Amino acid sequence: MKNLLTVFTVHCAHCYILYFANFATTFPLTAYVAFLYPTILFFILPVIAWSVAQFLQHPELTDGAPRPSFQRNKLYAMWSSYLSASVVPNLSLGTSPFIVAIHPHGLPLWPHWANFLLGSLPFKDFRILADSSMLRFPLLRETCLFVGCVDYGRTTAAYNLKKGRSLVVFPGGHKEVMLTRYQRERVNLLKVFGFVKLAIQSGTPLLPCYAFGAVDMFSTSDFLYELRMTVVRMGICVPFFWGPMGLMGPHKVRLTVVVGDPVDVGELRESPSRTEVAEVHARYCDALQVLFDTRKGEYGYGDRTLEFY
Repeated sequence: MKNLLTVFTVHCAHCYILYFANFATTFPLTAYVAFLYPTILFFILPVIAWSVAQFLQHPELTDGAPRPSFQRNKLYAMWSSYLSASVVPNLSLGTSPFIVAIHPHGLPLWPHWANFLLGSLPFKDFRILADSSMLRFPLLRETCLFVGCVDYGRTTAAYNLKKGRSLVVFPGGHKEVMLTRYQRERVNLLKVFGFVKLAIQSGTPLLPCYAFGAVDMFSTSDFLYELRMTVVRMGICVPFFWGPMGLMGPHKVRLTVVVGDPVDVGELRESPSRTEVAEVHARYCDALQVLFDTRKGEYGYGDRTLEFY
């Protein structure tokens, strides 16, 4: 309880600063538009009031605020159609909770992957672990909450696992976003142990998934790469990418998420040793490699290799 209170306090203080700083920068533009078109206030003020009320409640630190109707909206269906998106489920899965790890993180659209992925799996009660920075800005925050995101902190993750929910994670994080290269299959995993330790501490099996076609959605650039990687260490991710004709929309590719076999983590251990974590981590990496190698030919990527960083 003490740890949860500490995390909650620090998170709230950080969020308040960023949230209201962002609000202060957008307020002049909002005020100017409202001055030109006064009737727009009837729409803006209720939205602002609702957004602030949601922010002060901090649902991202506990159960989140998912909206099933939002998760089923037509926009996701449009993206699925455009990308010929599909999921190849593992029919042997039971209904027990999993920590669903999706690779590669890639560039935008990961909430979309998570939604159509989870819609094809037997468990329905889930939360997506999202970087705290995505939960600090109006509109983006609400979108993430409606999709089913919660803060990626260990305390919040453990809280949701104890409630019997599955968790969706993108272990590669910001570094994997920066590693993304057009037509290169890269994952940031060799030094990422947090999600494995969480699985052991909760006794929850790991479920590897690979999104074939994810790295082909956008062209990328190495411009100022070293500088941008330095900034990533400060928690700021600045990828350079573009789609057809230099626009931000993705290239039209076939996106297929393949669900692998669960990786058993053994009995619950609240304080696993480094050796125990490393052993499960190695088995997880092997399982992801097997998943990639055995399925890549089916989806037109037989000539590619999976690069671990």
